[in-house]
Amino acid sequence: EIPDSYYEGSLVIILDCGSKSMISDNRYTLAAKTVRMDHHIFCEKIADIELTDTSFESCAGLVADFAKNTGLRMTSAAAKSLYTGMITDSGRFRYDSTNSNTHKLASFLMKEKFDTGSIYSSLYSDELSSAQLRAKFVLKITPTAHRVAYIYTTLDEAKSYGVDNFTISRGMVNTMSDLKGIDTWVNFT
Repeated sequence: EIPDSYYEGSLVIILDCGSKSMISDNRYTLAAKTVRMDHHIFCEKIADIELTDTSFESCAGLVADFAKNTGLRMTSAAAKSLYTGMITDSGRFRYDSTNSNTHKLASFLMKEKFDTGSIYSSLYSDELSSAQLRAKFVLKITPTAHRVAYIYTTLDEAKSYGVDNFTISRGMVNTMSDLKGIDTWVNFT
């Protein structure tokens, strides 16, 4: 629990957030100064200082670049955290947003010693219940004749799964990502 008084007179840095509605705690507005760092398309002003750059594959990459270019001290834990963010937001360096700068920054971070194996082993391990839920969503995939696939989940179905909306919508959309013949996919919840 963080008391309101910690925010008063402070600097709040908002990371990886495209809109005010996605900020889980509105006490950031109590701060003396706010900064947002983000790699998503700019939609609305959130902070006093806005640093958005869509050329980065991830917000973690943007932060790593900032640290590198400003000479901030990089600890092993910080480097591992930023590297993990770059991996997850770039789909293990597979998405189109991955470029040579992404790999340069990954190399910069790897100068600090950390175990990449521990990242991958925990990143892709899953609870049996999550795998079973994902299997239900795989069975719901509907392909179209135009190389598009979708999943449609009604409100009643969503309630029956016993998980939050994020798990159903954002968490299940990529069940369609590696299917041959599917170029575009969407999850309607």
